[in-house]
Amino acid sequence: ITVGGGIRNGSIYSALSKVNRSITHGRCPTVAAGGFLLGGGVGFDMRRHGIASDHLIATNVVLANGDMVTATAETNPDIFWAMRGGAGGNFGINTSFTLNTFPVDQIVEFQLGWSNVTNEFLDVYFKTFEAAPKELGSKVTLTPGLALEGQERPMNVSVIGQYIGSARDLKEILAPIYKLQAPDQEVIQLMAYWNASSYLSEAGTPDYYQERSRFVNGPMPNSMIQAMREWLTQWPNAQGSGSIKFFQMGHETNALKPTDTAFVHRQSQWLASIGITWTPGQTIPSRMLAHRWQDRFYKTITPLCGGGAYQNFPDPSLRDWATSYYGENLNRLMAIKAAVDPHQLFRYHQSIRPLK
Repeated sequence: ITVGGGIRNGSIYSALSKVNRSITHGRCPTVAAGGFLLGGGVGFDMRRHGIASDHLIATNVVLANGDMVTATAETNPDIFWAMRGGAGGNFGINTSFTLNTFPVDQIVEFQLGWSNVTNEFLDVYFKTFEAAPKELGSKVTLTPGLALEGQERPMNVSVIGQYIGSARDLKEILAPIYKLQAPDQEVIQLMAYWNASSYLSEAGTPDYYQERSRFVNGPMPNSMIQAMREWLTQWPNAQGSGSIKFFQMGHETNALKPTDTAFVHRQSQWLASIGITWTPGQTIPSRMLAHRWQDRFYKTITPLCGGGAYQNFPDPSLRDWATSYYGENLNRLMAIKAAVDPHQLFRYHQSIRPLK
């Protein structure tokens, strides 16, 4: 499929649904193709088919000197390499993308929730999902529960995702979790692929938010579970919300080497994101408490995760953003920047600088 650079994801989904094809895609239909694809692009299909930018086979780009070029693995290969994870707004204006697609049919959509979970539960939860076949894709969110006087604030867990197989097989995969604690909320249903995607789509709300991300290299360490309990139970506010969510990586997301494309994060099992939201009328002291909680939580988990930060979740608080986003690929990206945009026509606060 070939799409325009500014088309929104919802329009791509609509076109693909008519022919029962798909690409790895997210849950936000109003995100545009350029922003999603150029920084990697995560979604429920990535454990089976790779991240979205792995599907890219060609892109047309207007460079800083006004030239329109086509970038593929054979033509302008350096530019093509940079377009697969080098993030948008760095090298030119992408006017189109050509992507490989894959066939889709029916999937099992699931939404599950547990209240007041223990550390043992979380250990079993993460081990179970890490051992799951690549046909399963998920996102899990941990949130602080309601604090009762004299008691520790509980932790709640909710997960959404899809499984290519039967509901019975999914239940067998998740049996170790169910054996420890049955979910308080359970929706498991077989649906047409694109109906399930619509059902799980995230329209978004007009709140203010900030998220800070880290890739978890390897299995979820017990130290991370302890850190999550420590900080979620210390959530300081009644207003707004704080959470940590994990997008499940692994399998085909790690099939390529870190230097095969500009997307360097090829050793992870999870993409963690600590998020806070607040409302326009929320007091400044309350908002500052939330930001302080987020920063301290993030500082605690960063050395435990082992990976960098996700370039598609821009984080203005990151001091080492270039290394966190691009790792060992940074110097090559800077060299490509120097070749195609030495005077930084395309720039923003966290844009790639040209190599000097």
